[in-house]
Amino acid sequence: MVSVAKQPPTRNRPDRDPMNVGLNRSRKKSPLSLPPFIEEYGGWFAAAVVIVLFLVPFKMLGCFDSPAPQTQSTAVLRVTSGPLKTWTEGSSTELQSVSLEVENRGPQAAQAVAVSIQVRSTLFSLSGPQSLQPGQRAFYNGNTKLNVTSEDVLGVQLSCANCPAPSSAAGAASGQ
Repeated sequence: MVSVAKQPPTRNRPDRDPMNVGLNRSRKKSPLSLPPFIEEYGGWFAAAVVIVLFLVPFKMLGCFDSPAPQTQSTAVLRVTSGPLKTWTEGSSTELQSVSLEVENRGPQAAQAVAVSIQVRSTLFSLSGPQSLQPGQRAFYNGNTKLNVTSEDVLGVQLSCANCPAPSSAAGAASGQ
């Protein structure tokens, strides 16, 4: 028997190129290419290096800190009772006088204390001590011939030379 060697089949068609698709289709392999994980996450890695090497040490050294504002000790005025209204005899709408008690709750003495009462658009001052020591209470009162209805609200305005801004305290206080 005669052995016949198999010959590789002959191809009549040209060789096929492998299918190259996607973003990597035209890239040719070069010996200087970066690994794929560095290409994908390199930006994040660079940002982390900047934060760790520059921002964290500068923050720890206090380079970005602004100086703390100087806090001055001040007087703090508060209404402790009132406004107490005294009505004109025989009238239920005419105020004869108004008084209230004010306390200094701050760590410093209050200087040039001014206490006012506002009814609608009328503002009138109450008389009392010009200074209050820390923890001290004082009564402020004033006479008036003002007509007031039951819906009117007596607003209290407190101020002093060394009180923090805004220099009004207690807001609107209504009494009986």
